Amino acid sequence: MKKIDFKTKLAHILLSIYAIIVLPFILLSKVIDWGINIFVSAINKDRSDKNDGSTETKKEIEPVQIIKFKDDKERSTAGKYLYDVWFGPSYTAQNNRVFVYFLLPSFGSFILFVFIPFINGLWLSLTDWTIIKTDPSFIGLENYKTIFSDYKFVYSFTRTVMYSVLNILAINLVAFGLALLVVQKFKLKNLYRAAFFMPNLIGGLVLGYIWQFIFNKALESLGGIFSPSLITNGNTALLGLIIVISWQYAGYIMMIYIAALQNVPQDLVEASKIDGANAWQRLKTITLPLIAQSFTIAMFLTLTTSFKQFDTVVSLTQGGPATKLPLWL
Repeated sequence: MKKIDFKTKLAHILLSIYAIIVLPFILLSKVIDWGINIFVSAINKDRSDKNDGSTETKKEIEPVQIIKFKDDKERSTAGKYLYDVWFGPSYTAQNNRVFVYFLLPSFGSFILFVFIPFINGLWLSLTDWTIIKTDPSFIGLENYKTIFSDYKFVYSFTRTVMYSVLNILAINLVAFGLALLVVQKFKLKNLYRAAFFMPNLIGGLVLGYIWQFIFNKALESLGGIFSPSLITNGNTALLGLIIVISWQYAGYIMMIYIAALQNVPQDLVEASKIDGANAWQRLKTITLPLIAQSFTIAMFLTLTTSFKQFDTVVSLTQGGPATKLPLWL
């Protein structure tokens, strides 16, 4: 097999990116060709019907083709690659085009609703734009200097990072434990799965008010370690928030782990039992390596959820109780 050097590989990558960008326009041109040619065919048919009884023959209109490719001899090296791999009638080119066409709706939506607003927001962060000022001026990194010199923001950001790390650990540990429990063979396991998933259906605001009542009324009335309430003390409010979010979100992440655990080959598990492996050894050497991808997915989902958490915090503690910064700040 012929080796391809780095420059050729880079050229192929750049040409492929170009082809992926151009393909939607080629598809659009083909749709336009198809529509125009249907109209042209109808006109030519009408003319041929009229010519049957007339001595004057009208010339037929030729089919339309918006995009035309050069002959093979006239193509450059790049043109040959694009035609053979992307635009031509070969099996490889057809497969590549089908891949792009199926990807186009979701990828187009991502570009339109995520990527473009992100780039626009990044640009606005480098200007003095406000809702009132419609003609912003470029000010560079001044906004970032201002926000990172504000100790309130730095403290809030630090607390958010701390909360996110602890929340990721808590949710994934609880979710994985529940998943291990409900994949066992016992009666009503489907009912338990549904019950563990149900809290995820509760909205963030409603969830916060429910747990505010539980912490401030129900549990505090028991006294002991529950008095004073967890969410009224600046040292324990973070723990209370993690308990609430874990209770809500662990059932959702549990479903991801259940799907992964059910795909673990049972013949490996049975073979390990015959070899004398205990439950911990089977978990460490068979189960965890085979479901590693589900851990990655779950980690990213819990990470994004943790950083976007707002409604539950507002309804649970109104952003407090750390409305006053610690004395050391």
